[in-house]
Amino acid sequence: ILVTGAAGYIGSHFLRVLLRSGLEHKVIAVDNLSCGHKEALPQDPRVVPIFADIGNFELMKELMLSYRVE
Repeated sequence: ILVTGAAGYIGSHFLRVLLRSGLEHKVIAVDNLSCGHKEALPQDPRVVPIFADIGNFELMKELMLSYRVE
């Protein structure tokens, strides 16, 4: 699962809901921190924080292939 804007208000709360649902997969949490805050991300081993811009096509492609995002 890949969540963009993960360190913002909505993204961070969405991550918490996913984690409480019993999710067993890794969650790739992408945020460029232009409006979000690192501290907003849940501290959980299933969350993989990536501090980058989603406009970086090559990085997003690499993340999706590496983590097998469908």
